[in-house]
Amino acid sequence: MGKHVGAFRSRAAEARFTEEYRRALPPPVDVHDVPTSFGTGRVYRYGPAEGPPIVLLHGLNTTSAPWGPFLEAFAARGPVYAVDALGEAGGSVQTAPFRSAADRARALDETLAGLGVSGAHVVGASAGGWLATTLVVHAPERVATLSLLEPTTVTSRYSSGVLWRALAAGLTRSDRLMRRMLVFTMGRELDRADVRLVFTAVRAYRPRLPVLAPPSEAQLRAVRVPVLALFGARNVVHDAVTAARRLRELVPHAKVEVWPDVGHDLGQFDDARRITDRVLAFVGPGIVGGAG
Repeated sequence: MGKHVGAFRSRAAEARFTEEYRRALPPPVDVHDVPTSFGTGRVYRYGPAEGPPIVLLHGLNTTSAPWGPFLEAFAARGPVYAVDALGEAGGSVQTAPFRSAADRARALDETLAGLGVSGAHVVGASAGGWLATTLVVHAPERVATLSLLEPTTVTSRYSSGVLWRALAAGLTRSDRLMRRMLVFTMGRELDRADVRLVFTAVRAYRPRLPVLAPPSEAQLRAVRVPVLALFGARNVVHDAVTAARRLRELVPHAKVEVWPDVGHDLGQFDDARRITDRVLAFVGPGIVGGAG
């Protein structure tokens, strides 16, 4: 495998990661490995096989494991597809390099095409919100609605405090620095299987991704699908209030909400019932497949 694609650092590292992932991931109904131009995309299905699909896109290098608290409510409405992003730690295997955001959108679009998914209600958390928006910008045909949970690098960039801490943790692969990074971003330390898996992913996997740059103003103004965006006001990861204001300006039809009592942890699933209720209300029968 070439040096310009994401890969595990060693077979031993991959084995350690895979065992932890097996323990952290909610058992799926089905597992799909979908060939694309950039490698094989791993997708887990929960819920029934038929119905309007919900597609879940996780945060940077976090895998699909943290979606567990969301699955029961989402799967009660139809099939749920949790996608492990190509180029990041997880079950997907990258074989060709990404040169641009458009390449990442193409890989995701080809993954959904391979599953036969259309009319999808796409839900992206944190950096998964960036990927979801990138899909809508470059390949919107399969998307019915777009729900963004604390999306990063869509209308704002990461704060310098987060960037420096992430760089230090990534270069040293130190548990201590990774835990400090978590406390800084989440406001507290979390001891969960999916969080421990992220630490293992940082140590085990070497990602090779293009810079997560925000879409252009023109690209965002061209978005036509219904959009819901939830931001946490108590935020150190980025300027969520400014990000929300900019999204309202550039996508006037978007339903943009700033929740005052949370920070970036809104995108890390600590209040799953509140979030699933809001997303499901947004993707309700009145707008399924349409531009409400």
